[in-house]
Amino acid sequence: MSTRRIPYRKFAQAVRRFDVHQVLAKITLTSAELQRADFGLVARRWSAAGPVRQFTLAAVARVAIVEAGRRRGQVVDRPMTDNELFELCVMAIELDHSDVPDIGILSDPGLTRMLARIMYQQALFQYSDFENIARTIGLLIDVDPAVRGIPTAADWSAALGVSLSEFMTIVFQLTSLTNTYRGHLTASHIREAQQMGFFAAVDLDTVVQVIERNLAADLLTLRSDGRTHEQAEAKMWSYNPLLGKPLVKDGNGGYILPVYNYLVQKITPLGLFYMGLEYFGDDFPRALGDSFERYAGRHLALLERAGALVYPEVAYDRGGEKTIDYFLVFDEVVVLIETKGFRPNDDARAGIESGLSNLVAKVQHARNQIDRTAGPIGKTPELAHIPADREIRGLVVTLEPVHNIDTFLYRDMFAANVVESSTISAHDLERICPVLAEKPGAGQTVLEALTFADPTPPALDRAIKGLPSSRNPISAALWDSWDRVIPSSPTPAADYYRRAQRETGKYQI
Repeated sequence: MSTRRIPYRKFAQAVRRFDVHQVLAKITLTSAELQRADFGLVARRWSAAGPVRQFTLAAVARVAIVEAGRRRGQVVDRPMTDNELFELCVMAIELDHSDVPDIGILSDPGLTRMLARIMYQQALFQYSDFENIARTIGLLIDVDPAVRGIPTAADWSAALGVSLSEFMTIVFQLTSLTNTYRGHLTASHIREAQQMGFFAAVDLDTVVQVIERNLAADLLTLRSDGRTHEQAEAKMWSYNPLLGKPLVKDGNGGYILPVYNYLVQKITPLGLFYMGLEYFGDDFPRALGDSFERYAGRHLALLERAGALVYPEVAYDRGGEKTIDYFLVFDEVVVLIETKGFRPNDDARAGIESGLSNLVAKVQHARNQIDRTAGPIGKTPELAHIPADREIRGLVVTLEPVHNIDTFLYRDMFAANVVESSTISAHDLERICPVLAEKPGAGQTVLEALTFADPTPPALDRAIKGLPSSRNPISAALWDSWDRVIPSSPTPAADYYRRAQRETGKYQI
C-alpha cells in the first residue's frame, strides 16, 4: 500500500464513480460474508488483517449514500468487482487527517483527534453482541425496582409499536435472517419467518410496521439524514445514517443490510439511548444513568468474594451533600467509584476539539466528585464506616467507552486532582470483576493497578493482566433470561462466551 495519505475529496470521487445501488449491493454481500466467516459458516475469503473489514465497508457505504447524485457525468452501473471494493477499502484506511502534522506528531493535539476518530470508528465492531444485549436487559428490562423513570412495556409499545422485549426479538431474529440470506431480506423471507414463530407471536403486519418505523429507510431519506449531520471539518468521520436506519429499502418490499453489525446495534444500550431520547425526552437519559448505577453495583458486589466490602453513596452534612456512588473497601485500599451514563457525542467521535473537550469536562467532573468525597473520610460521622487508615484511589465507570482518556493524549486537558483515578467502561467492568473476584490478594493488586507508575497512568485492567478470562455470572444470567424475550431457546451463554473470547482484529491506522 502507498504511504501517502488520501484526501477525502479524492476518496469521495472514487466512490461516486459507481452507482450507489451497486456499491451498497456489493457491500451488503461482503459484510454478510465476513460475518458468516466469523461464525465459521463459510471459509474466510478476505484476510482478517486486510483492508476489507466491517468498519471500512461502513465508511464506504456512508460516503456512497451521502455523495450520491453529486457526480457530474455517467456512473459505473454494473456489479462492483472484488478488486474495486478492495481499493475503496484501502482508501478508507489511508485517508488523510489534514489537521495532523507530518513532523512532531507525538507532541501535537492532532494526534489526539486522529486516534479518537480511529477508535470510535472501529471499536464499535470489536464488542460482543452477547455482552451488549445482556447489558440492555440488565439496564432496561431486568431493572432494580428502586430505579424510577425507566419506560414500562406499555411506554415502549406506544413508542416502538411493540414492547421492548418484542422489539429486541424482532431485531435479533432479523439479524439472524440477514446472515442466512446474505444480507438481503425479501418480503417472503419475513413472512415465512413470522409463520415459523421467529418473532415471538408478533403478527406479520406489526413486524413490518416495526421495521418500517424504526429500522428501515429509503436511499433519499438516508442521504438527507447523512448530509444534515455531515461535519464540514470531519466529513469522513461524520455520523453514518445507517446507524439510525440500518436496513435500506430495496423498492420491492424487502431490505438490504449493508453493515451487518449496525442492525444489532439497535438493541444495545447505545442504540436504545438515542431511540429513548427521541421517544421519551430528557427524562430517559437520567433514568438510564440511574439504572446503570445499580447495574454497576451488581458487578462490584462480585468482589465480595475477594474480601471486599461494597457500600452505596451516603448523604452527609446539613446541605444533603452526597458522596460518590460506591465505596469499594479492601484491607489495602478504599476505591471511590463514580458511575456516569454519558456517551461520546458526534463531535467527539469525529475527533473535533469541542467534542473531546466535552468528554474531558465530564470525566473531570467525576474526578472532582471523587476528591470531594475523599476529604470528609475520617472526619464526618456519616462516613464513619469507611476506613480512614489506608490508601484512597478513584474509579470512574462510564456506560460507553471513552477511549484513551487516561493516557498522555488527554493529560494536558485535565486539571490536577488529589486522588489518583482511572476510567473504565461497562465493558471493562463486566470483564474485570469476575476475574478479580477469584484472585487472591485482590486488594493489593487493585492498589498497585490504580497507582501512577511513571509514565504509566492508573488502569484497573492491570489488576488482571495475564489472568485467564472468567465467565460473568450476571451477564450469563441476563442472557439466559431471554426465555422471556424469545420463546425458543437462544444460543447458550457459553457458546457466546467462546465467540466473544476469540481474538479480534487489530485497529487499522
